[in-house]
Amino acid sequence: MPAKWNSHSVRTLVKLLGREQVAAERIARLAKARAPQFIGGSGDIAQQLLSTMPIAGARELMMAALTRTRRDRAVEE
Repeated sequence: MPAKWNSHSVRTLVKLLGREQVAAERIARLAKARAPQFIGGSGDIAQQLLSTMPIAGARELMMAALTRTRRDRAVEE
């Protein structure tokens, strides 16, 4: 598995190995990743959480939040 994930490398792996295999390997890597036992303090919780995440995961989280916000605003209008 590549050290850095990007959309091209993931697509290539899915073509070669299949979606299930790539998903299983990514989950296995995430399970082995170091994670903080506690996130707290007086600062912004979202900022602290994002600072502990891999950049790809943080980006996905922020994009999902942005998509939900846009969708919610569209429904309100």
